[in-house]
This record gives sequence, structure tokens and C-alpha cells, in this order.
Amino acid sequence: PRCQSAPLPLVIVVIIALNYIPYVLWTLERRRHLALTITLVVIFHALLGLVVCAWAYTCGTDPGVPPSQWQRRMAALAKARPGSSELKVCRRSGLYK
Repeated sequence: PRCQSAPLPLVIVVIIALNYIPYVLWTLERRRHLALTITLVVIFHALLGLVVCAWAYTCGTDPGVPPSQWQRRMAALAKARPGSSELKVCRRSGLYK
């Protein structure tokens, strides 16, 4: 599963490049309404920077674990219904999902 997510950053870079080339490079080449063009290009770069920061923050954030209160409640339900297959347990951590 890890190798399946490896091309994802490349896909995102390609999508950004496909938007960047016509919006920034071609717009700057035309040189019409230069002040407006520069303002829009600066806004585009600011928004692009926010997208990259949000994506990097999302990639670097630990998803965490279910709270202990949830684990206690699921353990009580498992004891109340011993043969129940509804309650799923994580194979790695042994915690209830």
C-alpha cells in the first residue's frame, strides 16, 4: 500500500504545473494590463503557497489513536456481547476501531 501512494505527489505537481503554465507564464508573456497581471500572479502564488503549506501540514500530521474513553466503551460492549463480530479491532495496535 505504501508504494501505491508514492506517485501521488507527482500527480499533484503535474496538476499544479498544468495550471501554472497557462495562468502565470502565458499571462506574463502577453504583457497586457501589466499592473493587474502582476497583482493576479502574486495572488496566485500566495494561494499556491497556502495549498502547499496545507498539504505539507496534512502529510506531516499524526492521525492519532482513538481516545481512551472510546476504548473503555468498546471493551464494555465486547464483554456484554462476547460473540459479536460487529466490533473491529486493529491488527497492529489491538485497539478497537
